[in-house]
Amino acid sequence: MTKDKEHYEKRNKAAEAQRRRLLAAVCAFCTETVPEFAEWDGFKRLEYAKNVACRAAGYERRDPRGHDMFNRIGTDRLRSLTYAFSKRSRDMQGALAAVGIFIREVNSHETRNVYNTPN
Repeated sequence: MTKDKEHYEKRNKAAEAQRRRLLAAVCAFCTETVPEFAEWDGFKRLEYAKNVACRAAGYERRDPRGHDMFNRIGTDRLRSLTYAFSKRSRDMQGALAAVGIFIREVNSHETRNVYNTPN
């Protein structure tokens, strides 16, 4: 095997791993934001995640000839999108947790006020 071919295969494996990480981050984000996402079958979820990733990268899902544009996203862009979606997912989890805490506090204050009000 030539040195160029080894380098190409190594780079291709790294890009493929980065694509999988991006899809995992997008799926985690969509699970939290799209209520029916978890109920879809695997193929539909994958296609939806690829569509979201392509739109986030500024590509159409398919070019005019019907070729898949997801595989044409560069590795730097894949890395930045993975970070952005995983950060959004963490931010969403934090926000939902904060809202849940706030709602529990409001409910506990309302309950306390109902029973402790002077008549």
